[in-house]
This record gives sequence, structure tokens and C-alpha cells, in this order.
Amino acid sequence: KVIESVENMSAKELNDLAKKLDTLPPEMKQRVMKEMMRKIGTLDPKQQSNIIRDMLGNASGVDPKVIAEIIVRFVSYLFHYCD
Repeated sequence: KVIESVENMSAKELNDLAKKLDTLPPEMKQRVMKEMMRKIGTLDPKQQSNIIRDMLGNASGVDPKVIAEIIVRFVSYLFHYCD
């Protein structure tokens, strides 16, 4: 249910969810984080970076590969929008 609702969340709602990720079990957290990464591509760079920062801050228990994927994507956003 959480994953389905991520698709319809505003930037503020995504940011709030990113701050509360630690309340989810690791497997659910990982799935939600992946879905959030798909969703945030439509947001402006500042919103994206804020959400990713909060996601990474609450990523305990998540597969390191998922965390690495988020970091790589974050860095690519930075390079793309800071040129």
C-alpha cells in the first residue's frame, strides 16, 4: 500500500516519508526507497537532493547495493544540474 501511494505523493509528502523511513522494516524500506527514486526524477534538483539526503540518512538495514544505486544517482543529479 505504501509503494502504491508513493506514485501519487507530492514532493513534500516524499520528503516526509524519507524522514520516516527508519520506521519501516528493512525489506519494505528498500522497496519504498527504490520506488521513491523512480518518482523523484520529475522533481526539481533541490527537492531531489533533499529527499535523497533524508533517504540516505534513514537507510540503516538496507542492502548496500540499493544505497550505492541511490548515491550514484544523487551524484549524477549533482553533475547534471551543476554544469
